[in-house]
Amino acid sequence: MDQRLKERPHTCEYETLIYEHGTHFVLPESMMRIALPIGVKFVLKFVFRAAKEYPDECEKARKDIDKKVSEALKEWIQ
Repeated sequence: MDQRLKERPHTCEYETLIYEHGTHFVLPESMMRIALPIGVKFVLKFVFRAAKEYPDECEKARKDIDKKVSEALKEWIQ
C-alpha cells in the first residue's frame, strides 16, 4: 500500500505501520470490542492464523492501531 501511495498523486498525509504478527484484516480494538463484547481473542483464533499463533502480539497491534487512529481523529476534528 505504501508503494502504491508513493506512485500515485494525492494530497493525503499518511503513516505506514507494520506489525510483524498483526492479521491482514485489522480493526481497532475498540471497534472489535463493540462488535464482539466477549471473546474477541477466541473468535479471531479461528479466523486468522496469526491471531492463533500470536494472540498477545495480535491484540497489541489492534490496541496500537486503535490508539493511533483515535489520536489522528482527535487531531483532525480540532
